[in-house]
Amino acid sequence: IYRRRAACPHILPQKKGAGSCLLPFIKLPDDFLQLVKKRESLAATSFGGLVAMPHPWKAVSKDTFVCLAILDKPVQWGEAKVQVVFLVSIADDATAKLQKFYQVVAQLMVACICKLIAERRFEVLLGLLRQKEQGLEEQENG
Repeated sequence: IYRRRAACPHILPQKKGAGSCLLPFIKLPDDFLQLVKKRESLAATSFGGLVAMPHPWKAVSKDTFVCLAILDKPVQWGEAKVQVVFLVSIADDATAKLQKFYQVVAQLMVACICKLIAERRFEVLLGLLRQKEQGLEEQENG
């Protein structure tokens, strides 16, 4: 679910419509962003540690995807400062593999966000995710 074109390594937070760079290549329902805003109005999706993971309040996309944005400067997001945004959309027919995705991203958020912000390269994201995924597999098998 990770593709280079779904990563925006530099976004100025004060620029209106900055989030629009995340979605030009994905076919989504017209109300997708409104559904994300609705979910955000229920509770902020920031996790602390400079990370937020917004998502629609219900599954609406055909495919599961994650778009990544790294803001040039942190912004206030609910109660926390955020500089890295993982916009997540889960497909209607999502599978058990999603649990592993959430575990890997949670570990990434805790341990590696500063490196991702400093490096701002898609290859760094993939390397960090693979490293965390491998660590989870070793824990499960070991």
